Amino acid sequence: PAALTKQPVKYPGKLVVYKQASCGCCTAWANYMSGNGFDVEIVEARSMNVIHSRFGVTDKLKSCHTAVYG
Repeated sequence: PAALTKQPVKYPGKLVVYKQASCGCCTAWANYMSGNGFDVEIVEARSMNVIHSRFGVTDKLKSCHTAVYG
């Protein structure tokens, strides 16, 4: 039988990553997601608190970046 070839996955829609301007780990994570099939848009947020409030991110889940998909 022919060898199975792994086809790259391409996810529909856009993954929007809101991040602090000074954070490098957020950019690295966004690049990782882009390399794994996501169409990534990076938005540097003036205030992550505003982003967290807008999307209902609880204190327990807050971080230096927040991603929204779909």
